[in-house]
Amino acid sequence: MAWVLLIATCVWGVYGYLSMPQRKDPEVQVKIAVALTPWRGASAEKIEQLVTKKIETQMAANAKVTKIESISRTGLSVVYLELDENLKETGKELDDIKLKLDSIHDLPEGAGPINFIKDFGDTAALMLTVASPKAGDLEVELRAKAIQSVIEKARAQTPFDAPPSGENAPGRAALIACLPQSIAGNDLQPARKHRDLFVEYLREQNVIGDARPLEGSGFIGVDAAVGVDDATLLKAAETFVRERLQAAEFHPDSWPIAVIHDPRETRERLAAVAGDKYSYREMDQFTDLIEKTIKTLPMVSKVSRTGLLEERVFLYYSQERLAAYGIRNAKLPDILSARNITLPGGQLQAGGKNLSIDPTGEFKSEKEIGEVALATSDNGAPVYLRDLADVVRSYESPARFLNYYNWRDAQGVWRRTRAVTLSAQMRSGEQIAEFGAAIDATLADLKKRLPEDLVMARTSDQPLQVRENIDLFMNSLYEAVILVVIVSLIGFWEWRSAALLDAGIMRLRPVMITVGATVFALFPLASHGGPLWEPMCYAQIGGLSVATFVTLLLVPVIYAIFVLDLKLVKWAAVGEHMDGDQEVRGDDRPIPPQSQEGVGWSG
Repeated sequence: MAWVLLIATCVWGVYGYLSMPQRKDPEVQVKIAVALTPWRGASAEKIEQLVTKKIETQMAANAKVTKIESISRTGLSVVYLELDENLKETGKELDDIKLKLDSIHDLPEGAGPINFIKDFGDTAALMLTVASPKAGDLEVELRAKAIQSVIEKARAQTPFDAPPSGENAPGRAALIACLPQSIAGNDLQPARKHRDLFVEYLREQNVIGDARPLEGSGFIGVDAAVGVDDATLLKAAETFVRERLQAAEFHPDSWPIAVIHDPRETRERLAAVAGDKYSYREMDQFTDLIEKTIKTLPMVSKVSRTGLLEERVFLYYSQERLAAYGIRNAKLPDILSARNITLPGGQLQAGGKNLSIDPTGEFKSEKEIGEVALATSDNGAPVYLRDLADVVRSYESPARFLNYYNWRDAQGVWRRTRAVTLSAQMRSGEQIAEFGAAIDATLADLKKRLPEDLVMARTSDQPLQVRENIDLFMNSLYEAVILVVIVSLIGFWEWRSAALLDAGIMRLRPVMITVGATVFALFPLASHGGPLWEPMCYAQIGGLSVATFVTLLLVPVIYAIFVLDLKLVKWAAVGEHMDGDQEVRGDDRPIPPQSQEGVGWSG
């Protein structure tokens, strides 16, 4: 019977170890949620009356909501709710509250949308940061050739005597800001506005004169006569940003300003201020591919990205030009929304078939926005939006959130580049080791389809952390078992089997009473202690029960097998020796047989 119990316990333990869910953070049912509703420019009183109260009313309609708190401040409504503490499953109730909030359609114009956040308890099993490397030598070389050509062409048209061959024009410098290569033409309109303001400021400070605008595919700047050194020029640029402009209004993908005196030094000057190789738009494309690929894994429940810059379409127009055609700028949103049809067109029954009608008015690109007809000229020709305004696709300005990653390159130099972080959550009941193996295989395949120099770093890796913790626990367990065996062999060297049996019998009752009292005392807390205490109590109950079973049953069984039956260990007291099969004392007298009521050993 003892053999059967020993084998069954070992098999049960191995099976439980291999099949149990493994994750670093326990799953906790969070009973708190919050609804955020923006209304830019509105006062706190208006938000309280027209937004917050409506949200509170819909939340209170759920019977499981026990507490509602709200904060109304300028431009934002924040409403918190708490669910019943005895609620075991919160997902159904939170989904019901979300549906009730979505049914609110009478918010003031400009208010919303309602952002209902309910996933406070979700933790990311993996956080992958994708960062851009610095621009390489090849890109710097190509940009330098284009910029050098533009500078030389502009200086050839200056109204003063040309310098000797191979020498720089006296007192002139070009201030260049590099942008992504895809930005050219009308897409440079926001940068032109900043460039013109910057030139006007430098003229007011008597820093430059005879300014000539420079621009091309992926760069913009100015070439002017200067009478100060480079440090003064750059300091003036910093002052301009601080006093006349905000740093957030600059293009996020732009490089620092490069001051170029001699066009032949263009490459060296650009290399000194080289920025990130990939733009935010390209980083969005790369991480979108990674996100979609990771989502295909069955053990992944959710993947989110942070650090992205949303793109917008901006219209740069002159009110005078619009007024010349009788168009008010307040009517532009109505004209564009009437043209941008996103609703389904319904169905048409013809010949016994149902035909779906798909309107074709939805905008697909910023170019189609410029093709919208706004009015007609005196001769009856249509006037399009592109004739009266510049339609530019760019990032939201100012940027709400920018993400950077600090890393060390192959030469040991620290770099700080733009980055996007992906957070992957593991589905409930899965094993973190299998999750990590699937992620590793997926990322290895993705690296073949992404640029080789793209930086991919794991800023949080729960599979690795769990593996390290398990290895640490197993090593500690092995060490504990070995120490127990060694101490048992050394400490019990002079004992007999009867001593162990008597000790087991004598301690059985107090051990059972102590363990039983502790286990029964933990049951109420395990049943009503909530998500924080329940797992801990059950772990203590199971640990005490199994430890008691092992101590009182398995240890004596193992002792009986290895000592009494197999006689792998033979006990002898100090000063004794074994003479054949009979134990004798040091004075050659045989040891008397052990009493059934006690234990004897030589003194």
